[in-house]
Amino acid sequence: MRLAITIATAVLATSAHAEMLALKVDNFFIKNGIATIAVKLTNNTENDYRIVSVSCAFMSNDERALDVTGNIITNVGAGQTAYGTVRTTNSAGVEKASCRVESAR
Repeated sequence: MRLAITIATAVLATSAHAEMLALKVDNFFIKNGIATIAVKLTNNTENDYRIVSVSCAFMSNDERALDVTGNIITNVGAGQTAYGTVRTTNSAGVEKASCRVESAR
C-alpha cells in the first residue's frame, strides 16, 4: 500500500509580524489497524510555545476524509524542534494524510 502525505507549514500572525512553525511528517504507517503519523515541529520563531495543537486528516485516495484527529505537542522553545504522534483506529481505506498546526500558545 502506498501512502501519500501532505506537509503543512503554519503561519501564525502576531501584531508585529508573521512567525513560522514548520510541521513535517517524519513517518506514516498502518499497523494492527492503527494509522500513525509521526510529526516533527520546528519552532522558527523567537517565542516559546507551551502548547501547540496539531490536527491531521486521514483520507482515501479520492480525498474523502475518513477521520480527523489531533494531538498536543508541549513546551517548544524558540529555535527548538519537538516530535509528536497522531493516531486513528479508523484506518480502513486510509491512503493519504494531511496535517497542520491548529493553534499555538
